[in-house]
Amino acid sequence: MSNFNLINILTVIDTQSIFLNYPNPSSDPAKPTTLPETNPFAYLIADNSDVYTGQGTSALQIVVKKEAEDLITKIRWRACTLSMGTEYQCFFSNLIIDDGQAFVSNPRECRFPTVKIPSIEPGKFITFEDNFWECDVTSTGGEVIYNLVFGIVDKTGKPKGYYTWDPVVYIS
Repeated sequence: MSNFNLINILTVIDTQSIFLNYPNPSSDPAKPTTLPETNPFAYLIADNSDVYTGQGTSALQIVVKKEAEDLITKIRWRACTLSMGTEYQCFFSNLIIDDGQAFVSNPRECRFPTVKIPSIEPGKFITFEDNFWECDVTSTGGEVIYNLVFGIVDKTGKPKGYYTWDPVVYIS
């Protein structure tokens, strides 16, 4: 049994709508194009048992379960596009805390180069790189405003632009 709880937050990015509304994105990850905090282009999704309110919005309220005093809760952030990489793919190039440092540790990037998952064909597996950002919950009862910088590439791997967005996570 692990000594931590895990809350996975999937950020789903609607790249087509972003390109329609912000057609000239920055090509510099240090100066990304800003999206509004509440926008219809990005959605936060977590396991229903971890969510109090806000499923599928830009403001998610998660519930931290404390089953033991020494149990750590980790939040892992992953990203995908609605096309799941067949047209565009996105990745986080940076994730920092704008406000709420009292509730979570500084996010850190994690990469696992060869993760095997089952294929739709029985007995077969596919391999991919698992890339996510992770932080530890240090306290509950407040909100954390993240500054999330993400890049979008097309299916050939050509960069299409960088954007920034400030999602809110309430930790209770």
